[in-house]
Amino acid sequence: MTTLEASHAKAGQEQAQQAQAATKKDAGALLEHAGNQQDNIYEYTQTIQKLAAGRITDVARIASLQHNLRTTATQHAQAASDLAACRDLADRHQELGELAARSAGVIGRSIDLVQQRDAEVTLLQKQVMTERQVVDKLLQK
Repeated sequence: MTTLEASHAKAGQEQAQQAQAATKKDAGALLEHAGNQQDNIYEYTQTIQKLAAGRITDVARIASLQHNLRTTATQHAQAASDLAACRDLADRHQELGELAARSAGVIGRSIDLVQQRDAEVTLLQKQVMTERQVVDKLLQK
């Protein structure tokens, strides 16, 4: 082999070595890139799963809060209804008290009228007796 051929062979070998080194370097960079990309995707997947779990927890909390709000609203409505019923009952109690007071007045006046009538009947009975006595005395003569 001549020097020129040796020189070309050496140059070809150096180029092949440089190309191999460049390929190695590129392959290393690509492997590093692929590893980094895989790490990024894994981290992203983990983050998405955490967010999804958080949303599921939030949905459960929201449902619980909605249930508590409905229960509380029902209790407040029941309390308001009970309060309204108590007020209605108190109003009716007051009306009954007023009616009883008026009735007591009517009964009192009725008793007075009955007693007055009894006094008049007694007076009339005595008057009838007095008249009979007079008639009897007049008829006996």
